Amino acid sequence: MLLRFAKPSDLSEISRIYAASWKQAYRGMVPQAYLDRLPEDFWVPSFSQRLEQGIYTMTVAEHQGALLGCVIYGPSREEDHDDWGEICSIYVLPSHVGKGVGHLLLEHAMQKMQRIGTEKVFLWVLEQNLHARRFYERHGFSFEGERGQIVIEGMTLSEFRYVWKTPQADSPV
Repeated sequence: MLLRFAKPSDLSEISRIYAASWKQAYRGMVPQAYLDRLPEDFWVPSFSQRLEQGIYTMTVAEHQGALLGCVIYGPSREEDHDDWGEICSIYVLPSHVGKGVGHLLLEHAMQKMQRIGTEKVFLWVLEQNLHARRFYERHGFSFEGERGQIVIEGMTLSEFRYVWKTPQADSPV
C-alpha cells in the first residue's frame, strides 16, 4: 500500500470515500434523511480550499491505483489549542475498514506531526461512535472530559475531544 500526498485530481474520489464512510459509520447516529441525501461530491469544495491554502496535509492510502482512505491533519483550527496538532478527519472505504488502512493513515499523520515537534494532538469523535473511539484509544488517544456539540438537521450530537500527548508534554517544566 502506498501513502502519498493528495493531488487535486484525487479530490472527487476522496469525497466519494468520505460520503460512503459517513453513510456506513454514522447510520443510527446522524439523521438517516441527511445520510440518504449526502452527495458524493459534498467535500470537494472544502478539500480544494484546504489544498490551496496548504495549511493542512491530506494523505491518501492507495493500492493498485485505487484510493482506499484519507487522513487530513495539521495545526489546530482552534485558538485555545493553537500549539496543538489536529487530526481533522480520517475515513476509509467501508470495504476496507478493519484491514489496517486507518492504522497506517493515523500512524503516518502522527509521525509527521511528531517530526515537526508537535507534542499534543487532538481530534473530535462522536460520543456514540464506539468503533472509532476504540480505534483511537488503541492508538494512544484518550478522552479527558472535554465535550462539544454539533447539530445536523436539528439533531444535537455530542462529540468528545480525544487527546494524545508525548510523555514529555505532561512533565513539569
